[in-house]
This record gives sequence, C-alpha cells and structure tokens, in this order.
Amino acid sequence: MTRFRWDVQNHQYEALLATFVRELETPVYVVGGAVRDHLLGRSQADIADVDILVGKDALTVSRRVADQLGWAYYPLDAERGFARLVLVPGSESDDSALRSPLICDIATVADGDLRVDLSSRDFTINAMAFMIDAEIACNLVGEGGFEVEVIDPHGGQADLAHGVVRDVNEDSLRNDSLRLLRAVRFAAQFNFALDPTTRTRIVEQADQIAQGSAERIRDELWKALALPAPHRVIKALSTLGLLPYLLPDAVKMMGVTQSLPHHVDVYQHTLLVMQYAGLLRDWLLSRPLSGPPYDQSVDGAPREWADVFDDPVHAAWRSVLSPWRDALTHHFCVPIVDKRMRAHWLVWNALFHDMGKPATRTEELQADGSMRFRFLAHEHVSADIARARLEEWRFGRNEINAAVQVVDAHMRPHSLDSSFSGLHISRRACHRFFRDTGEKADRPMGVDVVLLALADRMAIPAELNILVSAKEREYEMGAWLDYLAHAGELLTYAFAEDGLARTKLNPLVNGHLLMEQLQIEPGPELGNLLGRLAEAQAAGEIETSDEALTLAQSWLEKK
Repeated sequence: MTRFRWDVQNHQYEALLATFVRELETPVYVVGGAVRDHLLGRSQADIADVDILVGKDALTVSRRVADQLGWAYYPLDAERGFARLVLVPGSESDDSALRSPLICDIATVADGDLRVDLSSRDFTINAMAFMIDAEIACNLVGEGGFEVEVIDPHGGQADLAHGVVRDVNEDSLRNDSLRLLRAVRFAAQFNFALDPTTRTRIVEQADQIAQGSAERIRDELWKALALPAPHRVIKALSTLGLLPYLLPDAVKMMGVTQSLPHHVDVYQHTLLVMQYAGLLRDWLLSRPLSGPPYDQSVDGAPREWADVFDDPVHAAWRSVLSPWRDALTHHFCVPIVDKRMRAHWLVWNALFHDMGKPATRTEELQADGSMRFRFLAHEHVSADIARARLEEWRFGRNEINAAVQVVDAHMRPHSLDSSFSGLHISRRACHRFFRDTGEKADRPMGVDVVLLALADRMAIPAELNILVSAKEREYEMGAWLDYLAHAGELLTYAFAEDGLARTKLNPLVNGHLLMEQLQIEPGPELGNLLGRLAEAQAAGEIETSDEALTLAQSWLEKK
C-alpha cells in the first residue's frame, strides 16, 4: 500500500472527521475525489468536497455531528443512508473566511465491506480510500497532517500515473448511465485518455444516457463546460455517440454549409465560437489562457491550444476590453441565480447561438452561378431551441430567460457594426441596444450579448486562417479591428459614467413631473414620452429638466 501524508489544511474538516470517529467509536474512510486530488498534487486547501464512508447509522450520526459543529444537514437518500453536511462561508460556524462552501457527503459502507463499496464506484481513479481511526482522530486537529495508507484494490494509482480514465468493472457504466457523461468530463478535466475498453463500452451504451435524470445531466454538463476548452467536450460527446441523445439540435448543424465569410459548416463554426467564448470567460476569471502541452484529447485527436498572447487577433480584443476588465469581471462574476456564475453562461450561449440555422437555411442562386445561403431570423429559432433544452434540463426561470435573451439578440452587434461602418455608433443607437436587451440580476444583458457577439465574430479570422490567402487574412484583420472598435463603444456606453448609468439612474424627468407639468394621465402615452426623452438624453440632445419638458411639450403639440 502507498503511504502519504494527508494534510487537510482546513480545521473545519479536521474537526468534522475527528467528531465522526468519536461519535461512531469506529473508523471512517475518506474516499473518492479527495484521495484522487491529493495524489494528483492538488492542494488540500483547495478541496471543497470530501466524501466519507461510515460503518453504520450514517443519517443519525451525521445529524448529531452537524448539530455539534454547526454544519447544515441534508438527508439525501434516507433509504440508502446518504447524507450531506454543508458549511457555508460567513455562517456562524465559519471562522476561516471560506471562499466557497465546504461539502461533506456521508454514506454507509455498502454491505459493511469497504472493498465491495469501492467496487461499486465509477472509475478506478475515484475508487480509492484511506482510513481514519481513533488514534489518528485523537491527534488530528492542529497536528498539521497525518500518515495514511491508500486502499486501492482497482489500480487507481497506476491509472492516475498513466493518465487514464478506466471504469472499475464491466457493470460500472451500466449501473449508472450518467457515468457515460462523467467519463468525458474527467478525461477533459485531467487531460486524461479514455481506456480503450471503457471507450468501447461508452459507444455501445450511448443511447442509455437519456435515461439519467434531467437535473443530474444538467449538473454534469455544467461542470464539463466550465472546464478550459469547452468545445472539446462537445467534440468528445460527438465522437463517442452521446451528442445525438443529449443535444440532437447540435448534430443537425453538422454539414450545414454557409456562405462567405464562413469557410466551415455551422457545427464547426459553433465549436470555434465556444472555444473563444471559453477564452473570454477564462480571461475575465484570470485563468491561464494557454494550457499545458496537450498530447491527446478526450476524443482521441491531437490537441491544439495556441499561445493566444502571440496572436494579433487576440492581442486586439485584449487591448479593447482591458480598460473595462474590472467592470466586466464584476459583471460576469455575479450569478444570475445563487450558484451558477454568469461568466460560464458565455459558453452555453455560444453553444446555442446558431442552432436555429439548419431550420432557417435558404438557397439563392447568384448571377455568377454561385449559391448564397441565408439564415433569416435564425437567432429567434436558436433562442426557442435554447429555451426548450434548458427547460428540459430544469434550469431556473431567470437563467433560461437570460440565455434566451442573449441568444435572441446576438445578431444586434453585427447589425450595428454594419450600419455604422466607418462611423462611431451613435449614442441613441447604444441606448436602444441596451434598452432592448434589458437586464437580469441588476446587470445589463447587452454586455453579455456583446461578449457573445465578439466570440462569434472572432471565429471568422480563425476560419480564414485555415483556408484563404494572406491578402484575404489582412483584409479580414482590418474588418476585425473595426468590429472591435464598435464593440468597445458599446461597452464604453455600458460602463462609463456618462453612459447607461446616467440615463438609467439620473433621468432628467420622471413620470410624476410629466403628468404634473403637461397635464397628461398615466398610460401608454406617458411611457412613450419617457422612453423618447431617455433616448434624447442619451443622444445629448437635452441636458436639463426644463429642456426635457419643452421637448415633450413640442411632441404633444405635433400629435
């Protein structure tokens, strides 16, 4: 057995483990991901989830321990004896400035036999454990770690060393269909390869993935797409035959050709947009933008992750976005609901943004004999598809509405760029853009739309780099810089003091003043006047309340 020093580096976990041993008067076992992550060299201070196994009375003892230490207690499965304890940052029992909740899942050892329990787990890298007995528990708190022996009956350490995701036995995937998706996620997360036999089993059982609960599929996909290079997850799902059962509308994009400036089909374009949405997300979250030297991806193809700091396309967007980086980070780090960070929705919006193209594609024969493909109103169909899929996966109403709003509006920045070619976007147009895209969680959704549109537009130079001449690439680079300038103008309006905040928080007049001074009643006419005055204020046409009242009066007189 391998021995290593386990240093939790978190006294809440130390106290929790010691209390379980004391209450049970029998050893407990730390199992699964916490053991794996330690062997991978991950700092124990960064581990927020610990799974433990107890020999008996998991629910009863978990409740007693939670009451003693001030953790929240949740019985996950009373029949099978699963419980969860959670310590939330800022709670009365948290005296260490936690960055995220601490979670401990407790279960009763299957059939009272640890090896039987480990044999029922998903993958060898998660089927390892170590024991904490009374002797260790007595000296646990404040000792700075303790020696443990790894219990590894299925070769998990060897698979970690070789970078392999392998199912524990031939029944592992069949026993829980969600493991088909988890295999992809673990391979992507750790840059591991799928064991060939495991890969074959996934392909053979791919149609079973739809049997999993919608909520579990949602949560697993969310974790997978939150990883760097999220487009590779979709590629892996396609290669393994899972994509048709998870996202049939994504499969429909394959082979759907597009007109210039596109040089790839809708599916390949979507993967590029997802890649760049992930890049923007990781830049906002201060993650590394160039990953490790990838040798193999989860779909078996070579990985190619360019050093974006040497790419002029990416240097350009960083230059435009950097003045607003703090504001953008603040915007995207606020969840739309209480746990899923807004930044990760950039990738999901990219995934859905063109799913309506197959249904809206039309062909037009040009005078030179070429064929032009059009996708009129595809953004609205894409938004409908996004709503249906997100509802199926039981996302929250506000999250769904926000995603639908962004997908539906993603063509607006492209239209503004075209309409104001060679010009600055007018303040009136900026105002209308943010008015029409609305807000969620007190944040303007137009910012999310701009970032998605940037990722969408960023894919064009990537497509051109594949197939066209240096002269065409030079022309496209100029168009890209013009587009970025317009995106920068929209963001300036969103975040500068004299932009959106001025018209939203400091309108020159309000409804009460208009009704009092102009003798009008509440109703559509009042709302119309307020909207037109906000536009005029945004455009700089009026600067005082008197000017606003005079302008409103002139509009009424012209009726």
